[in-house]
Amino acid sequence: MNITIGRNPASTIPVSDSYDTVSYDHAEIFMDGVNIKFMDHSSNGTIINNQKIQNMSVNIYRGDVIRLAGKYVLGWNVIEQFIQTPGRVTVTRNPHGELPPPTGRAAVQSGLAGGASRETQLRRPPVQDEPRYGGGVVQPEEPRSYPEYSSANRLSAAEEKEIDGWNWGAFFFGWIWGVFNKVYVALIQLVCNVVVFFVKGSGLLTAAAVFQLASLGIAIWLGVKGSRLAWNQNAYDSFEHFKRVRHGWNVAALITFCVLVVVFILSLILFMDIISRLV
Repeated sequence: MNITIGRNPASTIPVSDSYDTVSYDHAEIFMDGVNIKFMDHSSNGTIINNQKIQNMSVNIYRGDVIRLAGKYVLGWNVIEQFIQTPGRVTVTRNPHGELPPPTGRAAVQSGLAGGASRETQLRRPPVQDEPRYGGGVVQPEEPRSYPEYSSANRLSAAEEKEIDGWNWGAFFFGWIWGVFNKVYVALIQLVCNVVVFFVKGSGLLTAAAVFQLASLGIAIWLGVKGSRLAWNQNAYDSFEHFKRVRHGWNVAALITFCVLVVVFILSLILFMDIISRLV
């Protein structure tokens, strides 16, 4: 069972709209074998044990401190209403590193063997310095480095809505906009345009029309989803930077559109003048 979390009222764990920095569909929790996985889908990320994750999944353990958007604390008493946590030692200093469960004498010392209760297992600290077979010391995995979370990274509900709005620059310039805004999937449109050029030269007009429609579909998709895709790729330093860049592309799209309209009108007038002289 996947536990969905966010301001969406249909979420398994709904969050009040007063926490407007929490995304509508912020994250989900699910079991992966014996591990509990936390998958973040949000704009503002999630803080787990003072480390930020965003648009990625990590293992979580009972006792980890989970803050959605660095603000809303997700308690384990809520999580355990929907999912049964395994009796495993909590890893609080490194939620992203994987420590193997202790075995043998280490298991006895940590309370994981000899019939220790689940409560006792969760309360005991992990054994990190037991000798391996053949000597040596088990060293815990170093925590991965994640960017520190700050209030500058938080987005309000209104800002998230604006990021999800229509982007004229992405629609009009397509793959060119994509390259400059790190949305490299837009290069599929370039491939379609190149195919149209060669297919037309071969006289396959039907196939050319199909690829032209595909190119138009990608342009519309970029207009709808382009801003969100670029934001998730960290193409902007801040929300204000995002607004400046989008405004610049929108102005360029408007100017280019007006130029094309003027050229079309002038061409039409010239064409009508030639026709009238011939008649």
